[in-house]
Amino acid sequence: MRYLHGGHGWPFFSARGRPAAIGPCCDHQQRSGTGPSANHRPDGQAARNAVARRTGQKCPPAQLEKAAGALRPAFFVGGAAPASVSDAEVIHALEAGQFLVYYQPKFTLQDLQVDSLELLARWNHPRLGLLSPSRFLPTLERLGLLDRLLHQQIDQCLHFRQQAKTYGFDFKFSINIQTFQLASEGLFDAVSTRLRAFDTPGTCLCFEMTETDAQTLTPMNLENLVRLRMLGCVLSIDDFGAGHSSLQRLCTLPFNEIKLDGLFVRELNATSRSGVAITSTLQIADALGIDVVIEGIETQEQRTQLINLGCRLGQGYYFAMPMPATKLLVWLFNKVFQDYLSTVRRRLLSLPPP
Repeated sequence: MRYLHGGHGWPFFSARGRPAAIGPCCDHQQRSGTGPSANHRPDGQAARNAVARRTGQKCPPAQLEKAAGALRPAFFVGGAAPASVSDAEVIHALEAGQFLVYYQPKFTLQDLQVDSLELLARWNHPRLGLLSPSRFLPTLERLGLLDRLLHQQIDQCLHFRQQAKTYGFDFKFSINIQTFQLASEGLFDAVSTRLRAFDTPGTCLCFEMTETDAQTLTPMNLENLVRLRMLGCVLSIDDFGAGHSSLQRLCTLPFNEIKLDGLFVRELNATSRSGVAITSTLQIADALGIDVVIEGIETQEQRTQLINLGCRLGQGYYFAMPMPATKLLVWLFNKVFQDYLSTVRRRLLSLPPP
Protein backbone atom coordinates (compact mmCIF):
# COMPACT_ATOMS: atom_id res chain seq x y z
CA MET A 1 0.00 0.00 0.00
CA ARG A 2 1.50 3.33 -1.01
CA TYR A 3 0.84 6.92 -1.90
CA LEU A 4 1.60 8.32 -5.33
CA HIS A 5 3.10 11.79 -5.26
CA GLY A 6 2.13 14.54 -7.64
CA GLY A 7 4.38 17.19 -9.08
CA HIS A 8 3.81 19.52 -6.12
CA GLY A 9 4.79 17.00 -3.49
CA TRP A 10 1.28 16.32 -2.24
CA PRO A 11 0.42 12.72 -1.29
CA PHE A 12 -2.17 11.76 -3.89
CA PHE A 13 -4.54 8.84 -4.12
CA SER A 14 -3.74 5.48 -5.71
CA ALA A 15 -6.58 3.03 -6.23
CA ARG A 16 -4.06 0.21 -5.87
CA GLY A 17 -1.97 2.06 -3.37
CA ARG A 18 -3.07 3.73 -0.17
CA PRO A 19 -5.91 6.12 -0.92
CA ALA A 20 -7.19 8.83 1.31
CA ALA A 21 -10.19 8.13 3.47
CA ILE A 22 -13.36 8.89 1.54
CA GLY A 23 -16.37 10.04 3.50
CA PRO A 24 -20.02 9.20 2.97
CA CYS A 25 -22.00 10.61 0.10
CA CYS A 26 -22.93 14.19 0.88
CA ASP A 27 -26.34 13.94 -0.76
CA HIS A 28 -28.48 13.55 2.35
CA GLN A 29 -31.70 13.13 0.44
CA GLN A 30 -30.37 10.18 -1.48
CA ARG A 31 -29.04 8.45 1.63
CA SER A 32 -32.06 9.11 3.81
CA GLY A 33 -34.61 8.26 1.16
CA THR A 34 -36.26 11.67 1.34
CA GLY A 35 -35.19 12.66 -2.15
CA PRO A 36 -36.76 11.63 -5.44
CA SER A 37 -36.69 7.89 -6.00
CA ALA A 38 -36.90 5.91 -9.20
CA ASN A 39 -40.56 5.34 -8.41
CA HIS A 40 -41.21 9.05 -8.92
CA ARG A 41 -38.91 9.68 -11.84
CA PRO A 42 -40.62 9.79 -15.22
CA ASP A 43 -38.47 6.98 -16.65
CA GLY A 44 -38.36 4.80 -13.53
CA GLN A 45 -41.29 2.52 -14.30
CA ALA A 46 -40.22 2.04 -17.90
CA ALA A 47 -36.79 0.97 -16.74
CA ARG A 48 -38.23 -1.47 -14.21
CA ASN A 49 -40.52 -2.94 -16.85
CA ALA A 50 -37.59 -3.38 -19.24
CA VAL A 51 -35.54 -5.16 -16.58
CA ALA A 52 -38.50 -7.32 -15.62
CA ARG A 53 -39.00 -8.36 -19.25
CA ARG A 54 -35.32 -9.24 -19.58
CA THR A 55 -34.89 -11.10 -16.30
CA GLY A 56 -38.38 -12.45 -15.76
CA GLN A 57 -38.53 -11.05 -12.23
CA LYS A 58 -39.40 -7.85 -10.39
CA CYS A 59 -36.50 -5.58 -9.56
CA PRO A 60 -36.28 -2.87 -6.89
CA PRO A 61 -35.48 0.68 -8.00
CA ALA A 62 -31.83 0.41 -6.98
CA GLN A 63 -31.30 -2.48 -9.39
CA LEU A 64 -32.70 -0.97 -12.57
CA GLU A 65 -29.71 -0.04 -14.67
CA LYS A 66 -27.55 -3.08 -15.12
CA ALA A 67 -26.81 -3.17 -18.82
CA ALA A 68 -23.82 -1.60 -20.57
CA GLY A 69 -22.55 0.36 -17.61
CA ALA A 70 -25.86 1.28 -16.02
CA LEU A 71 -26.14 0.58 -12.32
CA ARG A 72 -28.47 3.25 -11.02
CA PRO A 73 -31.25 5.34 -12.56
CA ALA A 74 -30.18 8.86 -13.42
CA PHE A 75 -32.38 11.88 -12.84
CA PHE A 76 -34.40 12.64 -15.95
CA VAL A 77 -34.50 16.19 -17.21
CA GLY A 78 -37.49 17.31 -19.18
CA GLY A 79 -40.87 17.46 -17.44
CA ALA A 80 -43.56 14.99 -16.46
CA ALA A 81 -43.62 12.97 -19.67
CA PRO A 82 -40.32 11.95 -21.27
CA ALA A 83 -39.97 13.13 -24.84
CA SER A 84 -39.31 10.38 -27.33
CA VAL A 85 -35.97 10.05 -29.06
CA SER A 86 -35.65 8.66 -32.57
CA ASP A 87 -33.32 5.99 -33.88
CA ALA A 88 -31.57 8.68 -35.91
CA GLU A 89 -30.88 10.71 -32.76
CA VAL A 90 -29.40 7.69 -31.00
CA ILE A 91 -27.18 6.86 -33.98
CA HIS A 92 -26.05 10.48 -34.25
CA ALA A 93 -25.31 10.55 -30.51
CA LEU A 94 -23.07 7.52 -30.88
CA GLU A 95 -21.21 9.07 -33.81
CA ALA A 96 -20.95 12.49 -32.13
CA GLY A 97 -19.66 11.14 -28.83
CA GLN A 98 -22.67 12.30 -26.80
CA PHE A 99 -22.69 9.17 -24.63
CA LEU A 100 -20.68 9.85 -21.51
CA VAL A 101 -19.18 7.66 -18.81
CA TYR A 102 -20.17 8.33 -15.22
CA TYR A 103 -18.15 6.64 -12.49
CA GLN A 104 -19.38 5.15 -9.23
CA PRO A 105 -16.66 4.09 -6.76
CA LYS A 106 -16.43 0.76 -4.98
CA PHE A 107 -15.00 1.11 -1.47
CA THR A 108 -13.23 -0.85 1.20
CA LEU A 109 -15.77 -0.81 4.00
CA GLN A 110 -13.35 -0.63 6.91
CA ASP A 111 -11.44 2.52 5.98
CA LEU A 112 -13.48 3.91 3.06
CA GLN A 113 -10.72 3.68 0.48
CA VAL A 114 -11.64 3.63 -3.19
CA ASP A 115 -11.02 0.18 -4.63
CA SER A 116 -12.21 0.71 -8.21
CA LEU A 117 -14.70 2.61 -10.38
CA GLU A 118 -17.76 1.23 -12.14
CA LEU A 119 -18.66 2.70 -15.54
CA LEU A 120 -22.24 3.92 -16.01
CA ALA A 121 -23.62 5.13 -19.35
CA ARG A 122 -25.34 8.52 -19.67
CA TRP A 123 -26.52 10.46 -22.73
CA ASN A 124 -25.75 14.17 -22.79
CA HIS A 125 -28.66 15.01 -25.08
CA PRO A 126 -28.38 18.52 -26.60
CA ARG A 127 -32.13 19.11 -26.24
CA LEU A 128 -33.27 16.98 -23.30
CA GLY A 129 -30.23 17.13 -21.04
CA LEU A 130 -28.78 14.14 -19.20
CA LEU A 131 -30.67 10.93 -19.99
CA SER A 132 -30.49 7.59 -18.21
CA PRO A 133 -29.72 4.31 -20.05
CA SER A 134 -33.37 3.29 -20.18
CA ARG A 135 -33.80 6.01 -22.82
CA PHE A 136 -31.19 4.68 -25.25
CA LEU A 137 -29.91 1.19 -24.42
CA PRO A 138 -32.95 -0.64 -25.86
CA THR A 139 -32.52 1.25 -29.13
CA LEU A 140 -28.78 0.57 -29.28
CA GLU A 141 -29.41 -3.11 -28.62
CA ARG A 142 -32.14 -3.32 -31.25
CA LEU A 143 -29.86 -1.64 -33.81
CA GLY A 144 -26.93 -3.89 -32.92
CA LEU A 145 -24.79 -0.97 -31.72
CA LEU A 146 -24.07 -1.90 -28.11
CA ASP A 147 -20.58 -3.09 -29.04
CA ARG A 148 -19.73 0.37 -30.35
CA LEU A 149 -20.91 1.88 -27.08
CA LEU A 150 -18.78 -0.62 -25.17
CA HIS A 151 -15.72 0.33 -27.21
CA GLN A 152 -16.37 4.02 -26.58
CA GLN A 153 -16.70 3.37 -22.85
CA ILE A 154 -13.38 1.53 -22.75
CA ASP A 155 -11.71 4.33 -24.72
CA GLN A 156 -13.13 6.97 -22.37
CA CYS A 157 -12.11 5.22 -19.15
CA LEU A 158 -8.58 4.40 -20.36
CA HIS A 159 -8.10 7.97 -21.58
CA PHE A 160 -9.34 9.18 -18.19
CA ARG A 161 -6.89 6.84 -16.48
CA GLN A 162 -4.00 8.37 -18.43
CA GLN A 163 -5.18 11.87 -17.55
CA ALA A 164 -5.67 10.99 -13.88
CA LYS A 165 -2.21 9.43 -13.59
CA THR A 166 -0.65 12.81 -14.37
CA TYR A 167 -2.22 14.00 -11.10
CA GLY A 168 -1.06 10.97 -9.15
CA PHE A 169 -4.25 8.89 -9.34
CA ASP A 170 -4.46 5.31 -10.55
CA PHE A 171 -7.70 3.46 -11.19
CA LYS A 172 -9.24 0.10 -11.98
CA PHE A 173 -12.55 0.04 -13.86
CA SER A 174 -15.61 -2.23 -13.97
CA ILE A 175 -17.66 -2.44 -17.17
CA ASN A 176 -21.05 -4.12 -17.55
CA ILE A 177 -21.39 -6.50 -20.47
CA GLN A 178 -24.22 -8.67 -21.80
CA THR A 179 -24.12 -12.28 -22.90
CA PHE A 180 -24.65 -11.59 -26.60
CA GLN A 181 -21.67 -9.21 -26.53
CA LEU A 182 -19.51 -12.08 -25.27
CA ALA A 183 -20.46 -13.95 -28.44
CA SER A 184 -18.64 -11.38 -30.57
CA GLU A 185 -15.54 -12.79 -32.23
CA GLY A 186 -13.97 -9.34 -32.15
CA LEU A 187 -14.41 -8.71 -28.40
CA PHE A 188 -11.00 -9.97 -27.32
CA ASP A 189 -9.18 -8.11 -30.10
CA ALA A 190 -11.08 -4.90 -29.33
CA VAL A 191 -10.13 -5.06 -25.64
CA SER A 192 -6.51 -6.13 -26.13
CA THR A 193 -5.92 -3.51 -28.85
CA ARG A 194 -7.16 -0.74 -26.57
CA LEU A 195 -5.10 -1.95 -23.63
CA ARG A 196 -1.97 -1.86 -25.78
CA ALA A 197 -2.83 1.54 -27.24
CA PHE A 198 -3.18 3.05 -23.77
CA ASP A 199 -0.28 1.04 -22.30
CA THR A 200 -2.61 -0.39 -19.65
CA PRO A 201 -2.46 -3.85 -18.03
CA GLY A 202 -5.51 -6.08 -18.32
CA THR A 203 -5.82 -6.13 -14.53
CA CYS A 204 -7.21 -2.58 -14.74
CA LEU A 205 -10.43 -3.82 -16.36
CA CYS A 206 -13.23 -5.86 -14.80
CA PHE A 207 -16.15 -7.12 -16.88
CA GLU A 208 -19.43 -7.62 -15.02
CA MET A 209 -22.33 -9.73 -16.20
CA THR A 210 -25.53 -10.47 -14.32
CA GLU A 211 -26.17 -13.79 -12.66
CA THR A 212 -29.10 -14.33 -15.01
CA ASP A 213 -26.86 -13.87 -18.06
CA ALA A 214 -24.25 -16.20 -16.56
CA GLN A 215 -26.78 -19.04 -16.74
CA THR A 216 -26.96 -18.90 -20.54
CA LEU A 217 -23.30 -18.93 -21.54
CA THR A 218 -22.44 -20.56 -24.86
CA PRO A 219 -19.08 -22.09 -25.88
CA MET A 220 -18.18 -18.81 -27.63
CA ASN A 221 -19.08 -16.87 -24.47
CA LEU A 222 -16.85 -19.12 -22.38
CA GLU A 223 -14.00 -18.84 -24.88
CA ASN A 224 -14.08 -15.06 -24.69
CA LEU A 225 -14.31 -15.15 -20.88
CA VAL A 226 -11.25 -17.38 -20.66
CA ARG A 227 -9.32 -15.19 -23.11
CA LEU A 228 -10.18 -12.08 -21.11
CA ARG A 229 -8.98 -13.80 -17.94
CA MET A 230 -5.74 -14.76 -19.69
CA LEU A 231 -5.38 -11.08 -20.61
CA GLY A 232 -5.48 -10.31 -16.88
CA CYS A 233 -9.01 -8.90 -16.75
CA VAL A 234 -11.23 -9.52 -13.74
CA LEU A 235 -14.57 -11.26 -14.40
CA SER A 236 -17.49 -10.54 -12.09
CA ILE A 237 -20.99 -11.98 -11.56
CA ASP A 238 -23.35 -9.09 -10.83
CA ASP A 239 -26.58 -9.34 -8.77
CA PHE A 240 -25.37 -12.61 -7.26
CA GLY A 241 -28.10 -14.22 -5.16
CA ALA A 242 -30.97 -12.49 -6.95
CA GLY A 243 -31.44 -15.25 -9.51
CA HIS A 244 -30.69 -18.96 -9.51
CA SER A 245 -27.34 -19.01 -7.72
CA SER A 246 -25.25 -22.08 -8.39
CA LEU A 247 -22.16 -23.24 -6.52
CA GLN A 248 -21.25 -25.29 -9.58
CA ARG A 249 -21.12 -22.07 -11.61
CA LEU A 250 -18.66 -20.53 -9.15
CA CYS A 251 -16.50 -23.65 -9.28
CA THR A 252 -16.45 -24.15 -13.05
CA LEU A 253 -16.66 -20.69 -14.63
CA PRO A 254 -13.64 -18.34 -14.76
CA PHE A 255 -15.11 -15.62 -12.52
CA ASN A 256 -12.97 -14.12 -9.78
CA GLU A 257 -15.46 -11.63 -8.29
CA ILE A 258 -19.11 -11.69 -7.30
CA LYS A 259 -21.31 -8.71 -6.43
CA LEU A 260 -23.86 -9.72 -3.84
CA ASP A 261 -27.28 -8.31 -4.64
CA GLY A 262 -28.49 -5.37 -2.55
CA LEU A 263 -31.62 -7.24 -1.43
CA PHE A 264 -29.51 -8.95 1.26
CA VAL A 265 -28.46 -5.56 2.63
CA ARG A 266 -32.01 -4.22 2.63
CA GLU A 267 -33.23 -7.23 4.62
CA LEU A 268 -30.45 -7.25 7.23
CA ASN A 269 -32.73 -5.85 9.93
CA ALA A 270 -35.81 -7.75 8.79
CA THR A 271 -34.39 -11.25 9.12
CA SER A 272 -31.25 -12.83 10.55
CA ARG A 273 -31.14 -15.16 7.55
CA SER A 274 -29.77 -12.38 5.34
CA GLY A 275 -26.74 -12.07 7.60
CA VAL A 276 -26.26 -15.84 7.53
CA ALA A 277 -26.49 -15.85 3.73
CA ILE A 278 -23.91 -13.06 3.47
CA THR A 279 -21.51 -14.79 5.87
CA SER A 280 -21.84 -18.13 4.07
CA THR A 281 -21.23 -16.48 0.70
CA LEU A 282 -18.10 -14.79 2.05
CA GLN A 283 -16.76 -18.10 3.37
CA ILE A 284 -17.36 -19.97 0.12
CA ALA A 285 -15.94 -17.14 -2.00
CA ASP A 286 -12.85 -16.89 0.20
CA ALA A 287 -12.22 -20.63 -0.14
CA LEU A 288 -12.50 -20.30 -3.94
CA GLY A 289 -10.30 -17.20 -4.11
CA ILE A 290 -13.18 -14.98 -5.23
CA ASP A 291 -13.65 -11.37 -4.08
CA VAL A 292 -17.09 -10.28 -2.86
CA VAL A 293 -18.56 -6.79 -3.34
CA ILE A 294 -21.72 -5.89 -1.41
CA GLU A 295 -24.12 -3.72 -3.41
CA GLY A 296 -26.82 -1.29 -2.34
CA ILE A 297 -25.31 0.11 0.87
CA GLU A 298 -27.38 3.14 1.83
CA THR A 299 -26.67 3.86 5.52
CA GLN A 300 -23.91 3.88 8.12
CA GLU A 301 -25.84 1.24 10.07
CA GLN A 302 -25.69 -1.13 7.09
CA ARG A 303 -21.99 -0.46 6.65
CA THR A 304 -21.33 -1.28 10.32
CA GLN A 305 -23.38 -4.47 10.12
CA LEU A 306 -21.52 -5.61 7.01
CA ILE A 307 -18.13 -4.91 8.58
CA ASN A 308 -19.15 -7.03 11.58
CA LEU A 309 -20.11 -9.83 9.19
CA GLY A 310 -16.64 -9.74 7.65
CA CYS A 311 -17.41 -7.90 4.40
CA ARG A 312 -14.49 -6.02 2.83
CA LEU A 313 -15.80 -4.27 -0.30
CA GLY A 314 -19.02 -2.36 -0.91
CA GLN A 315 -20.83 0.03 -3.20
CA GLY A 316 -23.84 2.27 -2.79
CA TYR A 317 -25.23 5.78 -2.49
CA TYR A 318 -24.00 6.00 1.11
CA PHE A 319 -20.46 6.26 -0.21
CA ALA A 320 -20.77 8.12 -3.49
CA MET A 321 -23.12 9.00 -6.31
CA PRO A 322 -22.12 8.38 -9.95
CA MET A 323 -19.99 11.28 -11.23
CA PRO A 324 -18.47 12.40 -14.53
CA ALA A 325 -14.70 12.33 -14.80
CA THR A 326 -14.06 16.01 -14.07
CA LYS A 327 -16.28 16.04 -11.00
CA LEU A 328 -14.73 12.80 -9.77
CA LEU A 329 -11.24 14.30 -9.90
CA VAL A 330 -12.34 17.38 -7.95
CA TRP A 331 -14.14 15.16 -5.44
CA LEU A 332 -11.04 13.01 -4.93
CA PHE A 333 -8.72 16.01 -4.64
CA ASN A 334 -10.96 17.45 -1.93
CA LYS A 335 -11.01 14.16 -0.04
CA VAL A 336 -7.26 13.69 -0.36
CA PHE A 337 -6.67 17.19 0.96
CA GLN A 338 -9.01 16.53 3.89
CA ASP A 339 -7.14 13.32 4.65
CA TYR A 340 -3.82 15.15 4.46
CA LEU A 341 -5.06 17.75 6.96
CA SER A 342 -6.34 15.00 9.24
CA THR A 343 -2.95 13.29 9.15
CA VAL A 344 -1.15 16.53 10.02
CA ARG A 345 -3.63 17.18 12.83
CA ARG A 346 -3.11 13.70 14.31
CA ARG A 347 0.66 14.09 14.18
CA LEU A 348 0.51 17.49 15.86
CA LEU A 349 -1.74 16.15 18.60
CA SER A 350 0.64 13.24 19.19
CA LEU A 351 3.59 15.56 19.87
CA PRO A 352 4.59 15.96 23.53
CA PRO A 353 3.65 19.30 25.09
CA PRO A 354 6.38 21.98 24.96
